[in-house]
Amino acid sequence: MTVTIDEIVQLLEANGLTVQRARNEGSHCGLRVPTRVYVDADGNHSLLLVFSVDWSGCWLEVAAPRAYNANHAAHRGAMFEALLRSCYLVKHVRVKHDETDGEIQLAADMPVMDAKVTSLQLSRLVQVLMAALDEFHEVIRHAMATGEIDMGRRLSVREPPGPWDDDDEE
Repeated sequence: MTVTIDEIVQLLEANGLTVQRARNEGSHCGLRVPTRVYVDADGNHSLLLVFSVDWSGCWLEVAAPRAYNANHAAHRGAMFEALLRSCYLVKHVRVKHDETDGEIQLAADMPVMDAKVTSLQLSRLVQVLMAALDEFHEVIRHAMATGEIDMGRRLSVREPPGPWDDDDEE
């Protein structure tokens, strides 16, 4: 059993989300979601997520196209190092770079093969991608602008610990 984009759309819509599909595009759909910290190039606190099914339905990817643009970075090397460090700290997230136009895309994916995708699995892919962008947005933007990689700008470092962050538990 493989997955289809129609099944992904049904799972997203069952969770009350409005999905956009391009005409004549059978393997992709898009969804705009609000963010806490991440701000897109137009100044919006939102993120475009694109869901795609590849390898004849055996692979599912959630991507944030145009999350950043390397051509807009004063310090490209620092930006890429900040992205690399961020991906090292977040499971399942990877960076794609299109050298032709500078697009930086973050993505999370999973093999489906002969399994069925559940709402929880799909939700986790979305959550991990959005959390990575919110968590490290200030680190990446600062690296792009100054060349300094300051991991202290991470969202989890800047926010006070919540009740679930009890260091006394082993």
